[in-house]
Amino acid sequence: MWLKKLIEIICHVYWLGEGVAYLLQKALDAVYQAHGIHEGKVERWPAFSDVKQWLEDYKARGREGQWMDSTKRALGVLCYGEIGKVLNIGEPVPMQRLLKENVVFELDALTNSDKVMFIESLQCKQGRGGRLLRSWPAGERRPRRIRRNSGDRSVNRAA
Repeated sequence: MWLKKLIEIICHVYWLGEGVAYLLQKALDAVYQAHGIHEGKVERWPAFSDVKQWLEDYKARGREGQWMDSTKRALGVLCYGEIGKVLNIGEPVPMQRLLKENVVFELDALTNSDKVMFIESLQCKQGRGGRLLRSWPAGERRPRRIRRNSGDRSVNRAA
């Protein structure tokens, strides 16, 4: 279910069609299977760069060939720049543990599309009952957080 939701998010954010969704599902499933994720024997977690490589090696025929160009474009975006640094790491970040704390993600270096991809993926990964994540549009001031220390009231900008 997580993979289908992730594919839906990618298609929504990067304006992709159903043919691309089909190829992404095929690629992600093949890469997950090759890395032992379906069997629970993970030696190394795959990254989007692995999916991109699988797509470059895959011989698309017929309509798949037409969808492949758009799919490779999307994977190129996910493997390039700051979002590429976020998504293509060797070890997964322990998100469940991380999101139990108050966390602020600095997303200034990401494009607006990449921000949406990142935030929607986090919300999806949290599952039911997770806390709502908030994002602030570029250019807007972040909310201020008020802390009380020894009866004093100090205002600190949320970091």
